[in-house]
Amino acid sequence: MHQRNKKLTKYLAQIDNKYTWIIPFLVGTLACCTLVYAVWCGLGLTYDSHNYLSAARAIAEGRPMETQLGAKYVAQPPLFPAILSLWNGNLSFSKVFNIVCYAVTLILIWKLIDIVLCSFSYKVLACFYIFLSTPLLLVHSFLWSEPFFLVLIQLIIVTLYFHGETKSVYLFYALILLSLLLCAQRNAGVFIVSSIFLTFFLEESSFVNRIKIGIAFLTSSSGFFLWNLYGFSREGGGFLDAGYLQNVGGNILEYSSAIGVWFVPGTSSHYVVVAAGILSLWFVISIFFSSEPISPRLTFLRQLSTIPVVYVLGFVILGKPVASDAERFLAGIFPVYSVVVFQAIERMQIKGKKWLILPVAIILLYGLLRTGNNAKRWNESNCENPISLSGNNFCMVP
Repeated sequence: MHQRNKKLTKYLAQIDNKYTWIIPFLVGTLACCTLVYAVWCGLGLTYDSHNYLSAARAIAEGRPMETQLGAKYVAQPPLFPAILSLWNGNLSFSKVFNIVCYAVTLILIWKLIDIVLCSFSYKVLACFYIFLSTPLLLVHSFLWSEPFFLVLIQLIIVTLYFHGETKSVYLFYALILLSLLLCAQRNAGVFIVSSIFLTFFLEESSFVNRIKIGIAFLTSSSGFFLWNLYGFSREGGGFLDAGYLQNVGGNILEYSSAIGVWFVPGTSSHYVVVAAGILSLWFVISIFFSSEPISPRLTFLRQLSTIPVVYVLGFVILGKPVASDAERFLAGIFPVYSVVVFQAIERMQIKGKKWLILPVAIILLYGLLRTGNNAKRWNESNCENPISLSGNNFCMVP
């Protein structure tokens, strides 16, 4: 029996080394086909979508950006409308753009999975779970700023890893540039940037180097602060007047429910998100207080585990979200959070808890069924009502 297990382990190792690219290629192709099916009749359009289009057409025509109601476009950053203006907001080109962003994001996510997870079986499970997930399909099925936002996040994370491995100053400059673009794409980018430079700051002991990191952070997030200060001075409101700390308890419940439905149906999600939260917290603590010698990999895992924590806390202190938007807002850190959870489970299994593979498989099956149901719903909704001002086609199967 022992000899048979050794042969199986050796065979899996050979698969991992020689054919590791086949699984993500096949699953990624299936995921892209699912997205094509969901948006076959066009992208879903919501209130935000029409504001993006209005601002994009204003840029293309050389006018100041404005919303669909004629107000100044200042609540959201300008990069996404600028991108849309390249094809004058044409919805067919926008659909192709979303599909391309999806494919690029999946490639970068696989790189992250391959970096963080050790077991071939867990790499495969994570690949299926993340690639064919509702959060990723959701934000690529609508005309929103999240698709390119996700590309930038994954680029930043991969760049962060290679910077840790090489300590290249050019990769550090690349991080600053990508962070600038991230904050120019979505305001929430400042949460990602803050988490990354927070870990840089904590890992550094030199006062002079900490000052340099602070300057790099201000440079990286300068677009966010300058744009929002400009918008606040012109119109008031916006991201700098979002009712901070006025609904913390309600936001915790709202966002915990949004995270919970990644694992179980909505009616039970609050209980599961507590378990997932405890698991994630255990992982973060074990990484930060690990007895392992400091290495580039350990440092990267610390940085990776900090991103979802800071990102979610950032949204928790904001004003009350629209209930249907909670999962959309958190989709940006879904891949990172999922990899962190898989890494935590993998570490526990290595310590002897082999039974953990069973609940992971059940969660995977639930995620696949949920994604299939939502793809069908969005396809039917977009084909029946391709242009929606109300956003009713944004309903999801819990």
